[in-house]
Amino acid sequence: MVKVSTTAKDKLASLMMEEGKSLESTYISVGVTSGGCSGLSYKMEFTPDMPENAELYEENGVKVVVEKKSML
Repeated sequence: MVKVSTTAKDKLASLMMEEGKSLESTYISVGVTSGGCSGLSYKMEFTPDMPENAELYEENGVKVVVEKKSML
């Protein structure tokens, strides 16, 4: 489960607006990639499309998608 506070929603909306995007038409894709000295790195990006192998969580008007391989 993913929780999105009102403060986080406001910050995400602000960041999206800077890039010409909106909460209504954009997904926030989060995941984990291998690499770096610790072995794992976190990533977050705005995407207009729902990735195929991802779980969708909607919280507080924000659409967050997590790649299934990152769920572990």
